[in-house]
Amino acid sequence: MLALLLGLALAQAPVPTHRDRGIALLQKGDVAAALPELRAAVAADPADAVAQDSLGVALGESGQVAAAEAAFREAVRLDPRRGEAYFHLGVILDRLGRGQESVAAYEAALRCDPDSLDARYGLSVVSAKLGDRDGTIRLLREVTARAPRRPDARYDLGVHLWNRYRAGRALRQPADLEDAERELRMAVELDPTWPKPRLALGQLLAERQRLDEAVAELRQAAALSGHDPAYAYDLGLGLRLQGDVDGAEAQLRAAIAGDPRHAEARRALGLILREKGDLAGAAAELRASVAERPRDAQAHNVLGSVLFKLDDTSGAIVEFRLAMGLEPRLTEAYVNLAQALAKAGRGEEARAALADAQELKRQEAARSRAMLLVEMASKQLARPSPACARPSPPPRTSRRRSTSSGWPCGRRPPLPRRRGPGRTRCWPR
Repeated sequence: MLALLLGLALAQAPVPTHRDRGIALLQKGDVAAALPELRAAVAADPADAVAQDSLGVALGESGQVAAAEAAFREAVRLDPRRGEAYFHLGVILDRLGRGQESVAAYEAALRCDPDSLDARYGLSVVSAKLGDRDGTIRLLREVTARAPRRPDARYDLGVHLWNRYRAGRALRQPADLEDAERELRMAVELDPTWPKPRLALGQLLAERQRLDEAVAELRQAAALSGHDPAYAYDLGLGLRLQGDVDGAEAQLRAAIAGDPRHAEARRALGLILREKGDLAGAAAELRASVAERPRDAQAHNVLGSVLFKLDDTSGAIVEFRLAMGLEPRLTEAYVNLAQALAKAGRGEEARAALADAQELKRQEAARSRAMLLVEMASKQLARPSPACARPSPPPRTSRRRSTSSGWPCGRRPPLPRRRGPGRTRCWPR
């Protein structure tokens, strides 16, 4: 009897379809095995929007992005209310670098499902790439309000708030820096093993001159990353700011050992070696840096200063001119060039370079004044207007028609005499 009942149960159990097997394999991460199952599902029923959507996911995971886009477009054609397919289409269009189309797909996903956090988060990613910083922050605030324990959204929000603060006084909001630190700390708390939020938090703390806290975060980030060269480089910079020159040198050398083409680490190491008096070592590192990044004006300028100290005046002049060509506002390069030209006996050229440096300093001072005026104007516009309510008109005792001023015949009463500080009324003008 038991055998008979078991046989009946097995006979009544639904047989898994190609689509079911493909989705199950896809959820396990076995994309290679999922693809043939999902292709078979689409072949068996070309009007199955779920199968088309799942096939697109498998194709995208296997790197076949053009075929994935076609599958997603077919899925939304078959079922225009399938928000997941629009979301997947937005992801693949973003990977293809078609930002505006990706935005349209994410917005369609949100029209289908206004509560989709994934679509809102994806839209924030594309908005950031398109340069809409304020829109990105608004979207991420919406995500974190609905999903407060989502570390990726907390991390992104912290980074974008920090970037807006660094973009300039006229663009930042008063609480951006504090909000950025709070969001990054929340990301660290939500996922203590993720190194990126710790790295960003350490960089922010270093910028705020809280160096002990910064180095502690950078150390943990480097350890969690498996001592990735990029993390070792940032730890080296933090140690240098803290005053631990030897520790900074060790971390920068570790970064270079892990990535010999790390131009920034070589430039930073060259600066440390120059400070320690190892000019030959500094020149070697700086030459390697500019070989990797030939358009790094600062590296050319520093290399020129090292060559100048090594009495290679002609080489220094070449490097200073390269720096000026790459960064025409790099005042330090003009001053250095003037010194090198003077040492080479080329006085007229030296005076011209020094005059250019003085003009750049004058322009920089003018820009600073202009930025200060912009900041003052921004604060003035943001400040609420003083309470200056228009007084009610006196009771009408005459049949004469009132004008638009609110007073009979347009006449205003005389201003009251000042009776002490702050006693003068504010009349409409």
